[in-house]
This record gives sequence, structure tokens and C-alpha cells, in this order.
Amino acid sequence: MENLNWKKTVLLSLPIVFAVCLAVTLAACMAQAGKGPNDSALDGVETTDPSVQVVLPMSSQGLQFKSLGDGSCELIGLGSCSDSEILIPDESPEGDRVVAIGDSAFIGVKSLTGAKIPQTVTRIGDYAFYGSSVSVIEIPADVKSIGECAFANCASLTAVNVDPANESYCSIDGVLFNKDKSVLILYPSGKSGESYTIRRGISSICSAAFLNCHDLKKIVFNGTPSEWEKVKIGANNTTLTAIGISFASQSAK
Repeated sequence: MENLNWKKTVLLSLPIVFAVCLAVTLAACMAQAGKGPNDSALDGVETTDPSVQVVLPMSSQGLQFKSLGDGSCELIGLGSCSDSEILIPDESPEGDRVVAIGDSAFIGVKSLTGAKIPQTVTRIGDYAFYGSSVSVIEIPADVKSIGECAFANCASLTAVNVDPANESYCSIDGVLFNKDKSVLILYPSGKSGESYTIRRGISSICSAAFLNCHDLKKIVFNGTPSEWEKVKIGANNTTLTAIGISFASQSAK
């Protein structure tokens, strides 16, 4: 009889032992994956530390896109988006790859204080951000074309920064140039500092490169008057025209 009771006790204990083993195994798996028993998987999570979860920011919603008919598209406007800091997606809602910011896409938009441009963009159109309230622009590595007056007359713009890997453009202290620094494309209208020295070797200054630069009081050319005469200067450089040029070279004294 005792033997029978012992067997009965063992049989009744088996489900409890199995449940405990299963719970221990499940807890170990969750710990290895960096999740607790009450955690749930999150889409868009990146982590280098299994114990830390970082939720990536969502792309701005409501922006307007135009399909280019080849699986790509360009951003053409703010649409219904009300974000002041816009995170431009690398794909449109239809799944087209965003390769361009179109002409006049954000022209005069005073609610726009920032725009994160994705690595997929290769072209920024004419007047794309002209007259907007954007404060800093970051140009990705693959941008090959920046249109006329794309960032001109932005009173709050303090810097245009270019990815060092970009093969077409560069920036020096927030001032935008072509890659070999022979063309000065933009001195940001909101850049602080009362004096700026234009480097020797400049062959041209783009239209509106020095438009309404409210803090700038003095512009110096690091060359001779005869070299300056060869520099091609575009239209609407109101600050440059109003201030005039001083020369840093000994021969100009």
C-alpha cells in the first residue's frame, strides 16, 4: 500500500515539475532576448545593449510626394504635415524611394524650423527652402545637385553642413561651397559674426549667396583687387553690395 501511495504522489507531482521547468526555460529565453515577462516586441527598435531599448523616431506624416514613374519620387510640399521639425522619410507612403526635394517644396514656410534629409536624396531643387524658418541644414553624402537659391533668404539659418563623404559639395564653418571650394554657394542669412573673409581662389559667388545676412558688417577678400575683378558674382547679393569689399592682401593697401 505504501508503494502504491508513493507512485501516486510521484505521478501527481509530474505536472508541477513540468510547469516549473517550462517557466524557468521561458524566463531564460526572455532574459537572453533582453525582454522581461511583461515586455512586448516594438517595431523600429535598435539596440546595442540587450538590456536597453531605443525607439527610433517616426517619419513625419502628411508630406506631399510626386512619383517619378520609376519607383522613385520627389517631395513637393508640406501637405497636411504640421511638424516644425520634419523627418523626411526615405520612402513615400506608396513605397517610392525619395530621391529629391522638389523646386519650391518649402518656400516661405515659416513654421518649418528643421528638416532631416534622408540619405536617399540626390537632388535638392531650386528655391526648395527659400525664405523658410529652417535653422540648420544637413546635406547627406549622395546629394549631387543643389538648385538655385535653395537655402537663400532664410533669416534663421545659421549653418549648412555637408557630409564629408559628399563628392559634389562641402562646407566650411557652415558656409556652403562646391567640392573644390571655387564656388561660394551660400553664406547663411542667420549666421552669427560681423566679419567674413572670402577665400582666395573663388571663381564665382552664386545668386543670393549673400542675401539679407543681418549680422554681417564687413566682408574681406583674401586676395588682390585684380583677382576680385575676375570673380563672377550672381544677382541679389544685397549684403555684399551694401557692405562692399575690403582686401587683405599687402598689394591692396
